[in-house]
Amino acid sequence: MPELKLPGLTLTTFEIESGSVRHDLLLAIWESSEGLNGVFEYKTNLFHEASISRLIEHFKTVVHHVIVQPDTTLHEIATILIQSDEEQQRIQQQELQTVERQKLKMTKRKIIRN
Repeated sequence: MPELKLPGLTLTTFEIESGSVRHDLLLAIWESSEGLNGVFEYKTNLFHEASISRLIEHFKTVVHHVIVQPDTTLHEIATILIQSDEEQQRIQQQELQTVERQKLKMTKRKIIRN
């Protein structure tokens, strides 16, 4: 379909994905008036949503540090990501322990006599 041009408006068609992903993992980034926008596309049979969420957080962390400190080395970025993962694991472990304690408190105890 050719471009449609009206006064002050130009419409251009583009291909829309049918719901299937061509690549195992794809990151598309574009600039708009609001800033950078992006989307991750991935094969759900290869990646869990939690893994992609973690990847997005890592990406945001890397971009933030590169913007704030343009001279950041790859080693420094790797260290930051490792520390971030360790902190997230600590938080998840604390949440799991809290849930386990709550379950234990709610468990009814039985008296066993011999």
